[in-house]
Amino acid sequence: MIVLVGRYPLLLRELLRFTLDTHHDHLNLTKYLSSSLALALALSLARLATHICHSALVQLETIARYVNEHKRAQENISMVLKAASSMQGAPVCVP
Repeated sequence: MIVLVGRYPLLLRELLRFTLDTHHDHLNLTKYLSSSLALALALSLARLATHICHSALVQLETIARYVNEHKRAQENISMVLKAASSMQGAPVCVP
């Protein structure tokens, strides 16, 4: 259905091209053409916004995974250092 909406302005433009300026439908065709162009533009912008939102979501998920992985690694290092420091007489090597 969305593909057909994109064709309406093209069909109306062709119909308007072959309609005499003096024909009683000429004004209505002009109005319908501008309405269909606005609708096609709105649908294109909606698709673009959806694509942008999806891309942003993918990037945010990637960043969240990166942060979580590094936080988990830091927590593991802290646990190892804490365990090592609690051992009597064991040397602790900090990277």
